[in-house]
Amino acid sequence: MLLKESYFNPEQSDKTSNIPELNYDPTFSEYEQYNNNTDWVDAVTQFGLRQNHYLSVTGGGEKATFRIAGGFDHETGSIIKQQLNRFATRVALDYYVSDRIKISTNFAMTYTKNKKNYDDLLSIAYKKMPNMGIYEQEPVTGVDTDKYYTMLQSASSVFNDDQKVYVNPVASANLAKFDDRTYDITPEFELNYHLLGMDEDHTQLNWQGRVYMNIFNEYVDKFYPNELVTTSWTNGVNSANASSNKSTAFNTKQTLTFIPAFKNKDHSLMAMARFELTSGSSNGQSTDGSGLPSGGIVNPESGGIITGMNSNFSQWRSMFYTFSTHYAYKGRYMFDFSVRADGTTKFGPDRRWGYFPAVSLRWNVVDEPWMKGTSDWLSMLSIRPSWGVVGNQPGSDYLYVSKYVTGSTYLGASTMRPSNLKLTDLRWEKKKSYNVGMDFGFWHDKLTVAVDWYNETTSDMLMNNVRIPSNSGYYTLAYKNVGSMRNTGWELNINTNKLVTIGKKFWIDMNATLGNNKNEILEMDPQILETLNSTFAYGNRETLQRVQIHNPFGAIYGFRSKGVYQYQYNTFANMTTEEQQAFLASGKTAPIALAADGSVIYDDKGKPVRMMYNYSNGSTAKNYKLKGGDAIYEDVNHDGNVDALDIVYLGSSLPKLTGGFGFNFNYNRWKLNAQFNYRIGNKILNLTRLDAEAMVNNNNQSQAVNYRWRKEGDLTSIPRAMYGSTSNYNTLVSDRFVEEGSFLRLNYLQLSYAFDQKRISKTLGIRGMRFYLSANNLFCLTKYTGADPEVSYGSYGASIDRGQTPRAKSYTLGVTVDF
Repeated sequence: MLLKESYFNPEQSDKTSNIPELNYDPTFSEYEQYNNNTDWVDAVTQFGLRQNHYLSVTGGGEKATFRIAGGFDHETGSIIKQQLNRFATRVALDYYVSDRIKISTNFAMTYTKNKKNYDDLLSIAYKKMPNMGIYEQEPVTGVDTDKYYTMLQSASSVFNDDQKVYVNPVASANLAKFDDRTYDITPEFELNYHLLGMDEDHTQLNWQGRVYMNIFNEYVDKFYPNELVTTSWTNGVNSANASSNKSTAFNTKQTLTFIPAFKNKDHSLMAMARFELTSGSSNGQSTDGSGLPSGGIVNPESGGIITGMNSNFSQWRSMFYTFSTHYAYKGRYMFDFSVRADGTTKFGPDRRWGYFPAVSLRWNVVDEPWMKGTSDWLSMLSIRPSWGVVGNQPGSDYLYVSKYVTGSTYLGASTMRPSNLKLTDLRWEKKKSYNVGMDFGFWHDKLTVAVDWYNETTSDMLMNNVRIPSNSGYYTLAYKNVGSMRNTGWELNINTNKLVTIGKKFWIDMNATLGNNKNEILEMDPQILETLNSTFAYGNRETLQRVQIHNPFGAIYGFRSKGVYQYQYNTFANMTTEEQQAFLASGKTAPIALAADGSVIYDDKGKPVRMMYNYSNGSTAKNYKLKGGDAIYEDVNHDGNVDALDIVYLGSSLPKLTGGFGFNFNYNRWKLNAQFNYRIGNKILNLTRLDAEAMVNNNNQSQAVNYRWRKEGDLTSIPRAMYGSTSNYNTLVSDRFVEEGSFLRLNYLQLSYAFDQKRISKTLGIRGMRFYLSANNLFCLTKYTGADPEVSYGSYGASIDRGQTPRAKSYTLGVTVDF
């Protein structure tokens, strides 16, 4: 009924709603396929299972120690056919050549096989029509066969733009293939050499050398069978892709530490110099094939046609030098200074080096002689001012050279064309920070408090995929330095250590963090501002994007929703003036324009001005006459037209407070650990809910649309059903879909019991045993109606929920045994 109503409403015609797939007509050849009540979400979801098995062996003597560890992880995802297997091993050896020389080696290897879903099954499941079946059904009995149902591409044309593009998600999970295998090998060698001195009574000079290598190989195999036909996949043949990526990185770090011995022990000094070099290379190749034979052959080179091949190779190198020194007087006054020089091949030859100094002070006030009277209750009081600069580099290589790609043809011949503008003037992004901190300790540090205030200014901000005018021959720049930004805020950390005790066997430890951050854009390249500040498009899901100087990122703009018009325009227009006033006084609504004082605006003929919606239809702007059942948007400038001039600020995605807290309850051998995190005061644009309440296409909808407007007088917040792309005026981005994002989540809960070592040693001959039961993401308290309120910030800081997969609950039962 909902879809038929949606098709009927725009033109008020039965012809537009006479659709075989919706009529439940037994004479329709596909009747059994559209006579179902399929829960697609339930069909593609499952309870995931995770197993972790680890074994480690340690041993050695005075000269050498070793540790050998291995583990296996097996996990099935919350979506059907998802599976991950991981094998990991690590071998570590420490050998003392002498009192001055120590050699350490470490070797780690990890193999992972990850079976993924080819398509975004959960997103598709939310949108698939529930009256459609998963399997083909017998025409007479309606019994499911073992063949998956695919919507006929000859189905009613109204389905062309949405339902036909969605693959059968259960079929995709079982027939398509997406395997990702990785090998990660990391050998490491370290040498520590005490060149001078061995203790604090002698001047010490220590050298540490470290060599590290990482070898990473990835192999991806994809297969898409011809059965999964959609409007976006009409080849009708099997296709496959095989790709591999291999990278090798080498790192060496050399550190020299100098600690002089002063006769006056009130002074202490440490100076450190370090050099680090990292170099690496990567290469990859990919092959696409089509027309493969059926029967399980998924290699793109096996019996099909090679439709595409590509390869890539890159190299990079970075190095840094750093010098730091630490001086303390009587352990009361401390001074730290460091300077770091970073160089990387990600920048052009003239911009590769960045220089980053830092300085900090610390005054332990509690150690002053005049503070001795507080020692019974105050164990720590210190002040920590600091200043420093850190750098950030882009994530891509070869930005400063022109690159060329192949793939296009001209007059039947292959061509090569430039793919980017070379960025020779790209600079390091620098963040300059000022920080003042204070540390407090009470009752011998049973209660500790740390408070920090910070002011961070980021200059030469790096932004990737920057839009540029197309007359340059390109659409985007890979990176650009676009402006500067300031973040100011504070953080508070509280910890307790057996502050609350009952007897000798029970105590409680607590921890808490909270903070606030304020963001401000200080300057921005005018051209970048112009591209970021998009003009409003009169369509579904379109948000007016605004980035303004001296304002924060994360602002959400849209219309203010005022409900749904209860009555038609003519119902109100045909009333007398007295009836109209009584109508408005009673709180009833109709699509008529109102002045700022709430009075009716009349035209030159004495008729009420009808509310209009200005929407764009191709290159032509049209005014749509709003009707009963349409959404009400606040006419901010009272001109009788809902348009871009009525868009207002709806809230910020930046929370006013973020943090977490936790408890450790200890009783004898029992421990209970609980950890929470929270956000307060942020807004989220819930586009998932907008889609689920839109009623403008054939997609599955939420239960909320059962309360939609159907007839005059209905009082509801859900507009009428209106099919079609030009009917989006009922689902414009507005505060109807901007929700409070505050939440409190129980992130982690663990109950454990450790057996008595003496008893377990005598009984089982082992050193120790511990059982534990833990749960992750146990519950989340929130008013947010989406799947998960912990939505990350998107581009420019706005939190937009587009149907992200919620954090899964997990429960773990484990045992740890020490031999």
